[in-house]
Amino acid sequence: MSQFFLVFILIFTVSCQMVEVESPDYQVLPVKDIPLNARVEDNYKKKVLLLPILSHQIDRETLNNIEMNFESKLVQSQLYNVVRTSDIGINPSRYLTAENKYNIDKLADELSKFNIHAFFVVIVEDIKYYRIGDNLGVLRQIQNKLDAKTRIAIVSAGSKSDIFKTLKESSVVMKDQRVMTKPHKDEKVFADPYMVELAVSNALDEVVPMANKSMAHLAWEGRVARIEGERVFLNVGRKAGVQIGDILKVTGEPQDVYDPQKGEHLGKAPGRVKATIEVKGYIGENGSIASIHSGAGIQVNDKIEVY
Repeated sequence: MSQFFLVFILIFTVSCQMVEVESPDYQVLPVKDIPLNARVEDNYKKKVLLLPILSHQIDRETLNNIEMNFESKLVQSQLYNVVRTSDIGINPSRYLTAENKYNIDKLADELSKFNIHAFFVVIVEDIKYYRIGDNLGVLRQIQNKLDAKTRIAIVSAGSKSDIFKTLKESSVVMKDQRVMTKPHKDEKVFADPYMVELAVSNALDEVVPMANKSMAHLAWEGRVARIEGERVFLNVGRKAGVQIGDILKVTGEPQDVYDPQKGEHLGKAPGRVKATIEVKGYIGENGSIASIHSGAGIQVNDKIEVY
């Protein structure tokens, strides 16, 4: 039995030596730069919500295409951290009124917990699509024309008031040539989805620079999410433009101010500065860790502002 076992080991060893083993092939991949700066110049990115566009005439797929185009233009400006309702886990249909409009007050109250600075409300109020052309002729030029009327507003989540609003009318024309067809009459017909997409997207593209200008007057802010000794956790991070080494200030809640004679509400005074903090690191893309630089008395949900 032992002789059989020795013969087996010998055959196994020889066969292993006959197997050709390829040497490892190492490939060095290109070195990538990791951007150290989280923002351009001193622009902290404001967190804005792009709500689903409302329309009773446009299909959901076309609206999705328009929203993606608009979002990309906002992101290109490098001024915003753009989020959708799916990103923060809310159902936009819960905030629609019977007139198919958003309930601004109810929506703003819900968004306060997500540190949303402002939200975009886009309503395509009317789409008109016409086919016009020559009535007679062997070769007749037919022109398809689409008119879109789009209402755009930016609403401050804090004050629940409009930062910017406008009504845009945009048109797209497509020419076609018909051969030996029946006499043509001008008529309103079913809208071409691609022409709808072009018309509404053109209107929204024109709004972006105006939005940038209006949003510049809205103060950037974040919130204290957690406190552990000298460590302060923030709900703003790299995506918001926060950089390691930034010095930020922590303020309490704004205080109501009333006229002592008439008792009228004059507005809210800024909360007192409690402390300054220094950003030390990130938690994912949307959070950061800071240490207390000066001051004391910081509490969860205190406001973080640019120092």
